[in-house]
Amino acid sequence: GSSTGSASVTGLPVASRSGPVQIATIAWSVLTYTSVPLAAIVSGSTTVDLYSAATTGAITGMTDVNFANTTIIYLTGTYLI
Repeated sequence: GSSTGSASVTGLPVASRSGPVQIATIAWSVLTYTSVPLAAIVSGSTTVDLYSAATTGAITGMTDVNFANTTIIYLTGTYLI
């Protein structure tokens, strides 16, 4: 692929409610790291940001380097509007 920068999914049909972070379920195929992926719906927006949780407990935003050309992301969940 040719994308760079922070990893996010945009275009949810309706903006989420402002307030606490809402977590979505994520599954993956062919990510280029061994941490656990996390998905957080951005407060008041139509965007889901993707993060990784290391075995040390550190949570960092995923970027283009975490993905291969064949990566598949499965994202499911509900959120408050």
